[in-house]
Amino acid sequence: MQPSTILFALLCSQASALKVSGAPAARPSLDSLQRLRGGAKSDEVDRYSHFRVPQLPTYAACALATTASVGSMIVTPAMLESSAIDTAAGFGAWAVKFAGAIQTMKVTNPLELTMALGFLLKAIAEILSQVITQGDDPEGAWLDPLRIFRSTWASLLSSSLTFYYWTRLPFVRALTAPGPVAALLGQKFGTSVTKMIVTQALYRPINVGLFLAMQSLFRGDSARELAEVMRTKFKGGLIGGIAFFSISNMIMFSIPIPFLHPIIGAIAGLIFNVWLAIVAYKK
Repeated sequence: MQPSTILFALLCSQASALKVSGAPAARPSLDSLQRLRGGAKSDEVDRYSHFRVPQLPTYAACALATTASVGSMIVTPAMLESSAIDTAAGFGAWAVKFAGAIQTMKVTNPLELTMALGFLLKAIAEILSQVITQGDDPEGAWLDPLRIFRSTWASLLSSSLTFYYWTRLPFVRALTAPGPVAALLGQKFGTSVTKMIVTQALYRPINVGLFLAMQSLFRGDSARELAEVMRTKFKGGLIGGIAFFSISNMIMFSIPIPFLHPIIGAIAGLIFNVWLAIVAYKK
């Protein structure tokens, strides 16, 4: 038999075997290629650098950190000295010095103090937003440290910093209740309502828009993805912001103690940013 005849017979038998088995030539799947590039499956979350935390202890730690940070802004050396704490030495003496330094910074460095408090509370808000959405996981909640970093800075720059300067604008401080509003609600309460309405109408759209835009930019979204985020999430975030901050801003503007304003704003922002962070990362 000729060699060419033998080769032809072998090729025919191989083709027949493939036809019978029906097994096509294997191709590398998209998921396999993604894994080779160090990525994850398209329908899975990449957990690289993530870590788990138990829900209840995390809630307790966040509550403790919030209470301690807000308390440090309110407590004065006189309050400590008049309490049952021994302020002559040890922890009591250190607490008096610390409270005195905070009171001094309220006058000498109000922006830095406001930003420090805001940074801590924004980070807590992002941690809570991640844990709350995974509250039913018995193994604990996954925390994404890069998302915490992104959201904290986005919240700080779009909310704490902008609101600090908004409340110090001359025209905002000079706002008073118009005649009809003052006649209906009284001069003091009417002025608080007027400042609240102006704040929601002018400041709130900037606040929500900046937050969503910064979240998107920090994630590395494309221009198309940024436009989609604003199209789908801006309206809901704005409505929620106006509904929530209308009450908290009215309370804040009603209190004639300037150093309490950033504290009230930070606490309100903590609650709102938990919700807004959930909205920003909602699929």
